[in-house]
Amino acid sequence: MARIKNGSFSTFKHWDDCTTGAPLAGDGLVLRHVEGLNWTSYQSKPDWAPRYPRGAQTSFNLPVHSDELYLISRGSYQHGKVKVKQSADVEWKNVVVDVRVAYHHDQALGRAKVCKLRKEESKIGVGIYTPPTLGWPGLGDRDRLEFEVTFNFPVTRSDSPVSVKRFSTTTHSFVHEVGDLWQSMMFDDIDLKTSNSAIQVGSLTFAKGSFTSSNSLISGHFNTSDSLALRTSNGNIAVTASLLSTRERATKLDMRTSNGRIKSEVSLSTHTNSGGNFDVKAHTSNGMIDLEYDDSPLNAILTSEAKTSNSPVSVKMHPAFEGTFGVTSSSIGPVLQDERPNDPSGRGRRRVLSQNKVRGTISGSVYWAGSDGARRGTKCSSTVRTSNSPAVLKL
Repeated sequence: MARIKNGSFSTFKHWDDCTTGAPLAGDGLVLRHVEGLNWTSYQSKPDWAPRYPRGAQTSFNLPVHSDELYLISRGSYQHGKVKVKQSADVEWKNVVVDVRVAYHHDQALGRAKVCKLRKEESKIGVGIYTPPTLGWPGLGDRDRLEFEVTFNFPVTRSDSPVSVKRFSTTTHSFVHEVGDLWQSMMFDDIDLKTSNSAIQVGSLTFAKGSFTSSNSLISGHFNTSDSLALRTSNGNIAVTASLLSTRERATKLDMRTSNGRIKSEVSLSTHTNSGGNFDVKAHTSNGMIDLEYDDSPLNAILTSEAKTSNSPVSVKMHPAFEGTFGVTSSSIGPVLQDERPNDPSGRGRRRVLSQNKVRGTISGSVYWAGSDGARRGTKCSSTVRTSNSPAVLKL
């Protein structure tokens, strides 16, 4: 059998020395598959992966208004990158998924299969598969495959953003790079999973969002009106997050890692600039936390919790915060800093701060008193906790 390579024919052998990756039943029905002999095009010395002498590529069209758009990667000796962006060249009803692979020799490419998949009636995705275990002798770095998967979403002709019901990835060792999409796209639900690789987001807007990795960084700007979960381990979290409260149930931000730092600036908002319900958690161990609230509506309900161990933690509340607080550190005494802010309502109210220190914990409350000195009932709380390091709460 033959293939075209740079305008000439070259032999493309069968691969009798190994198996080919394949989807599982739960991945969906295979609508189309691409493997060694039927990639759309082949190249030598691909410029996007200069360490490899060969490359191949293909594309899939997915309907943008599907109930779910998804990517699955499974198998050994594969890694790569996922890009999420918009392109004016894409028809408004489609998502074009470009898949490129770089490789050293034909046998390595022959172990891979890329599929267009369908789950149920309107869940459409792409799967990248290599054998789960390569036990043949002599396999090494030259048998690795490097993939680049680009989801090209359309650009709308109107001022309204592109609406996506659900977008998910389930990958291993795939870096995720998301463009600056917060104004031009809206996801009802987005769930990105990888391991040993960074998730780097320019900006996104969604109702529900979950971003999971390990041994690497999660970074970016996120806007949510329901919930945002950030999970990694042995890696840092460095994000800005805007939480919009539109209902009685709390809008949630949950950031968790271990052996890594959390640095986050959080903005809280409602459509009326008053009220709202929010729940923010930042948990790590052996890593510092730096959490700051840079905007908040008046009379909001906020539960804020920042916990680590063996590392410093610092939390700065917005002046609109009214409620109870607790700052705890073992071995090193906790610190409460009164920033003496102006009344965020502009009414010149008097701020009342009370505190009590007992055995490594400072607890108390803060509120804005009206002209009659009355205290409004508040349901906010801020908890700051660490061990063997400083704990600082700024009010």
